[in-house]
Amino acid sequence: MTTGARYLAVGILAAASLGAGQRAERPPYAVAGRVPDRVEGQMFRTFACDPVANRMYAGSDVGLFWIDLAEPTRIKGPLFRKDVRKLEFAENLGRLFYFTDDEVGYIDVGEPESPKRLGPGMRALDLAYEPTRRELYVATRDPWLTVFQVPSGERTRIDLPGWFASSLEVAS
Repeated sequence: MTTGARYLAVGILAAASLGAGQRAERPPYAVAGRVPDRVEGQMFRTFACDPVANRMYAGSDVGLFWIDLAEPTRIKGPLFRKDVRKLEFAENLGRLFYFTDDEVGYIDVGEPESPKRLGPGMRALDLAYEPTRRELYVATRDPWLTVFQVPSGERTRIDLPGWFASSLEVAS
């Protein structure tokens, strides 16, 4: 190997090690803490994040809990004890929608102790919130889709003859 080739090889190795060192110093993200995956022996099944209040909400079959992301190792709650199936956060309204086995409701993040029921007796399969129209879509095992006008609470139906909605998702 010639002297020039040796210097080139050493230069390449030095540059590669410097580049690797820089990548290791500045990771693309950092772990702020670890959140337990269960409470009272029951695993969380649904999550929603409130970026304004810096909270993560978690639902399980023993209730609705929340985690302050400034101290993520401590789970707080439950806000209420119900079998929470799914959560959907409406950032523009400060509301956290949920459904259980037999109701659809929400909490205002300013008053989390007072859940409000939108659809008692509803056996929801899925829900999705559309922020520009401020509508909550709720799918059940019925041949229609229930639409709640969130500010007013008014309820309408979209008929789906011979079929029921599932796997709701709002297009962005």
